[in-house]
Amino acid sequence: MQFTQKSLQTLVCRTFFKADTSPYVVPLQGNFQDPQDPAPEIPGVWLTPAMRAQRDIQGLPQTWIGFEKKDSTPRTVAAFSSDDDGTPEKNATRYSVVYKLSRCRLQIVGRQAEDWAESVSHWLNRQSVLDNLVELDAMLLADGLGRVETSVYSQDGLNTVWAYNVYFTVEWASTIDDEGTQFARSAEISGTLTEV
Repeated sequence: MQFTQKSLQTLVCRTFFKADTSPYVVPLQGNFQDPQDPAPEIPGVWLTPAMRAQRDIQGLPQTWIGFEKKDSTPRTVAAFSSDDDGTPEKNATRYSVVYKLSRCRLQIVGRQAEDWAESVSHWLNRQSVLDNLVELDAMLLADGLGRVETSVYSQDGLNTVWAYNVYFTVEWASTIDDEGTQFARSAEISGTLTEV
């Protein structure tokens, strides 16, 4: 299992929009259109004509979120593990696992931006968030969870809209089978994290 930009996007969609996908959760990169931008159709932007038509019927979103997984830093060396739980399906399934830390940033813009940004500090008490992280073989680190900074919204230039940038760190298990040919399905994270 890997904690990727796509899985971060799914986590954010499920947390804030209660769906696996949302046109209002976009990567923080300049070639993605601002969901509140009423510009006519431009080749290469992320909204399909159908999505644009639906947005125009419903009106512009009141709040939307940009996301970014900033890095993946290994905190352990690769080690072999096994899913052997005594069942024939998993007997002798070996995989290599490396535990990694990934710093993530959400940039929330719109009417509810500040409230949504402040809610991230409560994620350790939200079972739905924890359940989604379990699916990713990941967990949140409490240190600095939900730190919020304000800035002017910037995507290929500045404007006058406030953005709330919220930060958190995820520890996750990067797993591949012992031959390196396909990704394993899961690895269990357990134990305690000690700062050195």
